[in-house]
Amino acid sequence: MGHIQSQYAETATKKFPHYETYAKCQSAAFVSGMISLVCGVSGIYVAQEIFRKFQPMPTKAILFAPVLGGSALGYIVTKRKTKACQNMWIALEEKNE
Repeated sequence: MGHIQSQYAETATKKFPHYETYAKCQSAAFVSGMISLVCGVSGIYVAQEIFRKFQPMPTKAILFAPVLGGSALGYIVTKRKTKACQNMWIALEEKNE
């Protein structure tokens, strides 16, 4: 599988000179999204545990809310960073024409 990907990357780089820059930006966007997901889940879970002392919660909400909130945060971060990468690539390709 790695050979096919590297072959595609070479072909894409020949056709689009800024493909490597775009691929690195996309990779960073996905990593940022994953980090946001983990931090979001962790942060909401810790906040729930702190507030649980004052307000009891049902057992299902203990994991559902952090996973839902963390997923939403990860999605938003990934979507925004992906859009920024797309805009960057379009600008680089237009400048190259």
